[in-house]
Order: sequence, then structure tokens, then C-alpha cells
Amino acid sequence: MSLLPRLVEPQQLQPAHARIDGADAVSMTAGPALGGLVVTAVGAPLAVLVDSLTYVYSALTLRRLDLDEPPPRTGATAKGLLREVVDGVRWVYRGSGLSTLAFSTHAWFVGHAIIGVVLAPYVLRVLDLTAFQFGIFGAAGGVGAVLGATVTTWVGRRLGTGRTIAVCHVVTTLGAPFAAGVRYGGAGARLAKYLPLGGPAILALRGVADLEFGNVPVYDLYTGGVFLTDEMIGGSSSVRGVPDGRYSGLIKVFANAELRAMLVRVQLLGQQFAFGGNLLFDTGRLWSDYTFRSRLDGNGIGLKWGAGGGAYLQWGQAAVFRLEVAYSPDAKSENPSLPLGIYVEDGVMF
Repeated sequence: MSLLPRLVEPQQLQPAHARIDGADAVSMTAGPALGGLVVTAVGAPLAVLVDSLTYVYSALTLRRLDLDEPPPRTGATAKGLLREVVDGVRWVYRGSGLSTLAFSTHAWFVGHAIIGVVLAPYVLRVLDLTAFQFGIFGAAGGVGAVLGATVTTWVGRRLGTGRTIAVCHVVTTLGAPFAAGVRYGGAGARLAKYLPLGGPAILALRGVADLEFGNVPVYDLYTGGVFLTDEMIGGSSSVRGVPDGRYSGLIKVFANAELRAMLVRVQLLGQQFAFGGNLLFDTGRLWSDYTFRSRLDGNGIGLKWGAGGGAYLQWGQAAVFRLEVAYSPDAKSENPSLPLGIYVEDGVMF
């Protein structure tokens, strides 16, 4: 790519890049299928040898380019070259406006490298595809690359280079969930009631139901919430005392009851402070699926519960901090000597 500006005029750079991408897309379409066929026919070691020969062919082809090389620079030193590299990096990341594109490209390459590492083991071991089938799978992705390279010049002339890049990133992001088969949905409800008991005491009650359906990823099976995601049913936002992530399932239902009171108000250094606390009891249940008969759900009522209390610190009118401690039988397996959950949070739980 760095050689391209020496081969074509500036106004031809975008069409030239499109043609190179088109050629690359064709190789991406045919290459995986041919690679899978070669691996199946002669085995992986000889397939690597065949692949190395294609690089030799590429080098010989590039050697035939008729190019006027600029005269070599005289007086160049390693220190001067390093200074130019540093200046170039500063220009890209500070003053050129390219920093956003650079960082997004870095993130893309990191994600692409991760996928490249895990894709082959997943396809060959988990999906149990053959090498040739894996090649066909890769070739199918190359078809999209061919189409993209075909229309990129037309899109770039109408949207401009910057908008075209942004649209391409959006399209790539939209395709990721479908490529991974992660298609799922959720629904939930939260109901709360606050009952004054006289003086500073308030009884706060809440009920929560969370339902998920579809191909739910494992990390969402122990969380819930349509707009605000919390750990369910264990953790500081659901059944306190139950360890985070201990239980997972598609259906989660739990309730919270707290007796709250702000007991002491003082003024310190010109600031208003209030101190108080709460007594709490949480309980809930979850089910692995909608049959309600999974062995993972156990027998009987299956309620998980936690009980304890906490301290509140209110600073001014809005800032509230709380320290809570809750006991639950489920915490014994994680820490038998101290089966407690200890939580330091800002704001009240609900």
C-alpha cells in the first residue's frame, strides 16, 4: 500500500485501492476453499509448503514493476530516522485528525487477531467441520469482500471518504452478532413501594422479574435488566449474600425488603451530613429454561435468600454511600469461615 502513491496519480488513488482490495477479496474467496482442498489432499505440512511458494511468486511479480525510485538520502542516521518516526506518530495521534481512525483500526486488528486464533479450533473441534468445509466457510466471507470492493469507489464518490469509512465500521458491527449466532431478547419488570412508618423510618419493598429468550450468551445468564444490567440473582443489586454469578438461568424473580432510617444529621466544615442504616432481607428464585423441570434448578421451592444490615452516609442532598453486610447459606461454599457478602456502593439499592 505504501508503494501505491508512486505508481498512480493522486486522483487515481481511491480507484487503485479499490482494485487492490478487489484482487485481495478474490483471493479471500478462492484461497480458503483451495487451502481446505490442499490440506485434505496432501495434509497440513505440505499445504504450508505450497503456501510459501505463493509468496515467492508474489515477490517475483513485484520485482517486475517499473518504478522510478527516489535518490537515496545522504547523511541519514538512525537517530534522525527515529526522530522522524516520533514526529510522524505525534502528527497522526495529535494534530492530524486521524487519531480516531487510528484507534478504531487498532481495536479492529485486536478483535480480528482474537477471532483468528479461536476460529479454527472452534470450527474444527466444536462444529466438527472438515478442513475443506472450513475453507468453504471462509470463502463465503470472501464473497462479501468482493462485493464491498466492487462498490467502494461508487460509495466513496457519493458519501466522501470519511463517511464511507464510518458506514463500513457500522456495517461490520451489525454483522458481528449474526455471525456469532447471538440473537436473543429480554423482558423485565420492576415494582417498588415505599411506606413511611413514622419518624425517620421507611419500609422499602421491591419485586423484580427478568425473562430472557433466544440464543442467550453465557455472560447474560447470570445478569438481568433490560436497560440497566445487574447481577442476578446474587450480588449487591439483587439477593445480597449470594455470591455473584453463582446461579444462572433464563428466568429470574426476586424481592427485596429494607427498613431504612437516617438517624443523625450534622453540619461539618459547612457541609450537611446525615448518618443512618438499614435492615435488609432479600429472596429470589431462578429457572434454567421455560420447562421449569431442569435438573439444574433443584427440587422444591428453591428460594435463595440473604439477610443483614448496613450503614448509610448522606453528603448534602444527593450523594449517598452505603456499606452493607449480608449472610446467606449460599456463601458457605465460597467462604465457609465467613459466609458473608460485603458491599460498598453509592446510592441506595432501589
